[in-house]
Amino acid sequence: MLKRYYQTVHYVDEAVGQMVNELKAKDMWDETLVIFYGDHDSGLTNEGSEMQQKAQIDNAVDAFALDRQVPLFIKKPNQDTGEIIQENGGQIDIAPTIVDLLNLESPYMMGNSLLDDEPNLTAFCDGSFRYKDYYYEANLKEKAGNGICYVLTEKKVEMKFCRSQVKDVRERLQLSDKITDQNALKQ
Repeated sequence: MLKRYYQTVHYVDEAVGQMVNELKAKDMWDETLVIFYGDHDSGLTNEGSEMQQKAQIDNAVDAFALDRQVPLFIKKPNQDTGEIIQENGGQIDIAPTIVDLLNLESPYMMGNSLLDDEPNLTAFCDGSFRYKDYYYEANLKEKAGNGICYVLTEKKVEMKFCRSQVKDVRERLQLSDKITDQNALKQ
């Protein structure tokens, strides 16, 4: 399974290179906003998996990093140099980042720009989240807020460091579900 995954990554890498070369050949590269986002949760990082063994993952924080840290590549029009921004974010933050990047206005948008100086709260569907240097692992068998809070040095810490974000994540997920399930943006 891992070998097939690497073959797929190689295929995608080659296809991206072809797209970039085609944009350049058509003199469109400089005027184009290019965004690539890598997905997560391939199932390759499950406990006991080949990837988890090869990466020597033996704690929740490293498993989180392997499974949930995904690439986001953005090239603005007329951009010659780049930089690496270490801010955490989720798929919901891509649109606000684009709006910010292009200096556009948006009356309402869920998510936050990855380019501002504010720390982002990145919520996951299971109630887990990343905020600043903390990772909260939700326990789906217990009442919300009874998960484990980690500082990213792999050490469990007291829930007080994650408690206020647990409520915020729950509210965000409820809003997201309402929008999706009830087509709430139409109302």
